[in-house]
This record gives sequence, C-alpha cells and structure tokens, in this order.
Amino acid sequence: MSSMTGAWCLAGLVGMAAGGGVLHRAPPLTPPLPSAEDVLKRTRELYPTLRSYADSGSVTAEVPGFRDRARFRTYFVNEPRNFLIDYQEIASEYQNGTRLPLEGRIVIWMRHGLLQSWNASLGTQEEFPEGGDQITPFILAGSASNGAALLIPSLIYVKARLVTTIQELAEVTSAGFEVIRGRRCHKLMGVARSVYPSGQVTNVRNATIWIDAETYLIRQVFTDTPKDYPPGEVSRLTIAYEPRLNPVLHDSLFAFKVPREGRK
Repeated sequence: MSSMTGAWCLAGLVGMAAGGGVLHRAPPLTPPLPSAEDVLKRTRELYPTLRSYADSGSVTAEVPGFRDRARFRTYFVNEPRNFLIDYQEIASEYQNGTRLPLEGRIVIWMRHGLLQSWNASLGTQEEFPEGGDQITPFILAGSASNGAALLIPSLIYVKARLVTTIQELAEVTSAGFEVIRGRRCHKLMGVARSVYPSGQVTNVRNATIWIDAETYLIRQVFTDTPKDYPPGEVSRLTIAYEPRLNPVLHDSLFAFKVPREGRK
C-alpha cells in the first residue's frame, strides 16, 4: 500500500468516526444494581461504624378495630459513649372515630457510659453502670415500644446481640425502588422468623424494609400479621424513621431528667 493510499484510508476512518454515521461510540456501561442481600449487608455494616446518629420517627401498631400510635427520637455518639431513645405513646384510634390519649413513656439514656432507664407507667428509674448489665433495659423496652426502642440499638451495638426484625429477616428479595417521604429507597421484602435457642421457630411474618438509596440508613420497617394467627386476626406494625447521618450532637442532649410528676 502506498503512503498516499494509507493516508486516504486513515482520513476516511477519522471522517466516519467524527460523524459519518458508520462508527458509533459505545454508550457508557451502567453499573449493575446491588442485590437485596448486598443492600441489607451494607446497612448492617454501616451502623456500627457511625460516629453519631439521630432520628425522629413514628410507630403505628394495627390490630382489629383500632390502631395505636407513638413517636420516638434517638441520639447516639460513639465517643464519648452517649445514647438516648425517648419513646412516647400518643393515642389509640378506633374505627368508630374514638380517640383515646395514651401516656406511656420509656426513656433509655447513656451519658459517658452510665446507662439509665425510666418507665413512666411503672414509675421506675434504674441505673446500669458501665461494665455491668446494660442489655436488659433494651430488652424490656423492646416489647413495650413495639420494637422501636430496640431496632436501631440492635444495629449500633452489634456485640450486644439484640434481635429485631432486621436480624430475623431472611429470603430477602428486591422490589426495586420506592420514594418514602421524599427519599428514594431500596425496597426489600422477605420473611422474618423468631428462633428460640431450642430451635423452635415462631412469629413467622412477612416483612418489608425501605433503605435510603444514598445513605443506606433505614427509613421504614413494616411487618405483617404472623402466619400462625387465626383467620381474620390482624397485627401489623410500621416503624418510620427520619434519620440523620453523623450529626453534631451536644453532650447536653444526653442529660435526661425524669419529670417531677413521673417520680414515685
């Protein structure tokens, strides 16, 4: 091939690449979406690494004829060891329109490693020094708060081995994305099971978790009626979160004082 012919061929290729309609640049590859297992794994691994965390949220527990509503707030700082969750019942709302205010309140707070708890209904306040049993108050508050006082601590304090819907979830599949209160979230669906040390399995229920697609913080958890309930029975629970990732939290936020009327 002569130099003139080679130059002509090169010029032709450049012309086609520049817009001759024959050669096209390949579109950029779209990274594959993470699997449901990967999303849940990333969330579980995130919480123990947080320097700080805060949220506010709501709880809706639905049973035949009425639903109970509650609200909560959570603060956490890794160093010093500070934590607070304040769970307050709001009301029972009946299908006939009746609304009965509720006054139950549970607060668990830790400041510089000293853990304390207060239950307004029982009028009890207890202290749990660092190095002692600091797991029991969370377990006791778990059922009384429909799991809201337990779920985030179970993710932050993984060594405590607290068990909630998040730890019990299996057979997880992705249901794509869904916008929850203005935030794009991974929607994960699965089956949660409570397993006793003996191996007995109970409380089998369908569960859905919405995880923020940007921060990987939990935005909402829904559990449906357990499968061993009698036909027609309903027990549905929704816990909604408005979380903040690594916020600045002043030490004074963890110095909770029991209201005077709450002391016995």
